[in-house]
Amino acid sequence: MAELYDFLYTDPERIASLLIQLSEDGAPKEASSTATRDRGKTKTGGIDAFGIKGELGSSGSSSYEVRQTYDPLWQNSQKLIQEVKAVEKGYSTNKTDIGQIRDFSGKLLAYDQSTIPALMQTPSIENFIAGGIKDSDGMEKRSKAVKDKIKKDEAAVIREYLKSLPLGVGFVLVTENEHFWFSVNKEYLYLYDLDIPLKFPTHVSGIWNVVGVVDAKPNDHVSGMQDVIDKKVDGLLPPMVLHTMQLTSTITGMFGRPIQAYGLSPLIIYRNIRGG
Repeated sequence: MAELYDFLYTDPERIASLLIQLSEDGAPKEASSTATRDRGKTKTGGIDAFGIKGELGSSGSSSYEVRQTYDPLWQNSQKLIQEVKAVEKGYSTNKTDIGQIRDFSGKLLAYDQSTIPALMQTPSIENFIAGGIKDSDGMEKRSKAVKDKIKKDEAAVIREYLKSLPLGVGFVLVTENEHFWFSVNKEYLYLYDLDIPLKFPTHVSGIWNVVGVVDAKPNDHVSGMQDVIDKKVDGLLPPMVLHTMQLTSTITGMFGRPIQAYGLSPLIIYRNIRGG
């Protein structure tokens, strides 16, 4: 039996952008097949002349064309899966690195953050956010009241920032040796609105494969920012932008990619299903 895929997510535009580089004809948007059918016809008529009775007839044929049109969306996804498997065979090492396109397999954790902006309306959320903010450098000598006031002010800014974010569904793929954080375009996610969190409150059951491009490494929140600081580019960026970057780093740790996780740009989420 051929492999049968159950697709949880596909990004048709990005899939097409890759397939177009593998074929001179590009990625199909529509597939069709045609067939010709012959249809015979016979005309008959009776005669009665001079005492002779009989039947006259003529035969002929006509043809018509049957055209069937197909959506190549799933065919493109299947093709990319096979292409990625072929690409992976050419890797000289199994080491995960930036820019690789891979097909990872493991447990899939999912959570819907679209309700967070609504939760930000509650006043008590500032205390919750402030509790997750660590003391910054130079605050050791300050009193607890001053520290709490600074954290509360930062929490208020973070709260307003989160209210403006278009938060959606986030995923973590846990493989045997690594784990990957990514978000998806909800338009291409084949789940019902209540599946997360009511059907899958913690993880989507079974083993899932994610085809995607590795776009971030663990701990790059820290190492990447340190490179920027060492190059002293702070004078090239407005102070407010730098301050926002620092706040964003805090938000990322609380609501985004864990510092120990890889980042993944997902193309396809699927699992193998078989009969019997």
